[in-house]
Amino acid sequence: MNRDEIDRGADAERQSLAARWPRALIEQGGAETLADGWTASRRAAIAAGFPPFARHPATPELIATLFEIRRSRRLVRGLEAAEEALAVQSLGVRLAKPGPDAVPSIASGRISRLMLVSMDGSERFYRNISQIMRKYGETLEVLVVLCDELELGAAAFGPGQRARALLVEHKEAVVRVLGDLDEFA
Repeated sequence: MNRDEIDRGADAERQSLAARWPRALIEQGGAETLADGWTASRRAAIAAGFPPFARHPATPELIATLFEIRRSRRLVRGLEAAEEALAVQSLGVRLAKPGPDAVPSIASGRISRLMLVSMDGSERFYRNISQIMRKYGETLEVLVVLCDELELGAAAFGPGQRARALLVEHKEAVVRVLGDLDEFA
């Protein structure tokens, strides 16, 4: 693959992601900038041998938002519980759209769920997340928060709590989290 093909692929990835963010984020005008940072971070993670997900520091704003989202009961703790919640949502989408086109395509689906994971997971953990992404990627994005499971758990549930995976399961809450993201790793 030559440099032009790589650049075209990166541009297409950014444009696709910018179009898939929640409408509220697009209307606020932050979709393009967020997509630029997100895709650049994802590509940098892959190049460095990390899991193929965007990476972002655990900023004070992000931590405060996670705590508030948990208080509003829009946060699912744990990988298994997150997958169950995604399955329920996917079933609801299929039931709402009867017929052969029941499952939205990845190209046309809007992101309404965000999985935040700590950076201290095992290879198996990240493989499981990749499988979940393949299955529910029409409405899901994954972000590695640059902290361990103790820091991520404390951010959402208070001191001494652990969380390696958190699913933000409401689009308004997703917009709040995405709005807190600025400098990607």
